[in-house]
Amino acid sequence: MDHMDRILGAPKPLSYVPAVGDVDITDKPTYFERIENIVTWIGDVYTYRYGSQLVNALFRKKFGSDFPDVDDIARESPLIFVSTDEFLDFPRPILPNVVHIGGLGINTNATELKEPFKSEMIKGEHGVVYFSFGSNVKTTHLPLSFKQNLFQTFKQFSDYHFIVKIEKDDHGSEQLGKQLFNVFLTNWAPQTDLLSSSNVKAFITHGGYNSLMETAIHAVPVIAIPFFCDQYRNARVAERNGWGISVNRETLAKSPKPLVDALTKILSEPSYQQNAKRVQKLVLTKPFKSAEKLVKYTEFVADNDGRLPELQIEGRHLGFIQYHNLDIIVPAVGVVLSVIYGLARLVVALVGLAFRAKKVKTA
Repeated sequence: MDHMDRILGAPKPLSYVPAVGDVDITDKPTYFERIENIVTWIGDVYTYRYGSQLVNALFRKKFGSDFPDVDDIARESPLIFVSTDEFLDFPRPILPNVVHIGGLGINTNATELKEPFKSEMIKGEHGVVYFSFGSNVKTTHLPLSFKQNLFQTFKQFSDYHFIVKIEKDDHGSEQLGKQLFNVFLTNWAPQTDLLSSSNVKAFITHGGYNSLMETAIHAVPVIAIPFFCDQYRNARVAERNGWGISVNRETLAKSPKPLVDALTKILSEPSYQQNAKRVQKLVLTKPFKSAEKLVKYTEFVADNDGRLPELQIEGRHLGFIQYHNLDIIVPAVGVVLSVIYGLARLVVALVGLAFRAKKVKTA
């Protein structure tokens, strides 16, 4: 999280590391995307700092005004456990006391599908496409045009069967889905069991991190339609590493073409399946599992007095100006500009003298 990067002194090169907020860019941003990234980062930092101040107020009301700032408490953490997987994030410089524990608690053990999903899974000449926006994005809140374009896309892929999870009171999607023979609507789905099936050829998701993690574990190519916050980042990570495609939701609300094009690529180009299998192998065959790292590193800190000052960088105590050497760079640039300005004035003066001397001589 951008706010935690700041208070921990972690490097955050905004020239190629996307902010965590609502910014839909890759690690190869254009000039204007870098501007957008900086603005988003500033907004994220101050938003979460405001949240910290609200938490401070609650603690100080309960425990007294001398209760320390929660950011200062976090700043002195001997270890930082990060709930992400290295292979499901953009490469970036990290601190020596950062430990990735992404996927902790995610169930990877699939069970045999029960009805009606067992029967639905064998439908479709070329396989199944699973659609779910999880629990945070309610299909009842989606614009009608968005839903129409979704189901219009499903209709065009008649050789595939679509298992579509919608909300119980989403009557609009019910009406659209009932018109299509290759669509099965459900209010709940055993996601882990579905994704573990070799019949599932693609997963259309909102890009939530847990969904992305499950998709990677089961080597299913993904089409992500992000709505907010880290979903943009997650979608772009899958796209960057060649096992997914990000589709803009606003564009999809206007036309089914973006989703049609994405599904066509995912289902017809073998590289997406190959890259999904590669990510699966990377995630599952890492030398140490997340649960093991959490336990071992916690025990390690406990055995060493709960402190690891040897790994804590001094940058966490520096202000923005010092951290980025602006107190050196700005004066240095000022000196250089002053010298250039002085030289320019000197040249202009000398040229003026020479010109006047020439006029006097010719007179």
